[in-house]
Amino acid sequence: MSTLVTLVEKLKAKQEECNLNESEFADRLKLSRATWYLIKNGDREPSREFLSAVMREFPELTVEIMNYLANGDNGNGEKEKE
Repeated sequence: MSTLVTLVEKLKAKQEECNLNESEFADRLKLSRATWYLIKNGDREPSREFLSAVMREFPELTVEIMNYLANGDNGNGEKEKE
């Protein structure tokens, strides 16, 4: 399982744990519902701003974010070219 999939699964679980709908979860992270939808469905890589927002709101997910960044993401929401 990729680190992005792991991160997204953890975020979905956190959304459910907090009993937040799509809009409420996006609002809590200060992003649009459409952006959360695209990231959640794998259509967009998380940006640095998104990852910072997750660490601010859910510091317990910092390890997953660090793993994601350590495994090939350049911090701009794009994978490094090999």
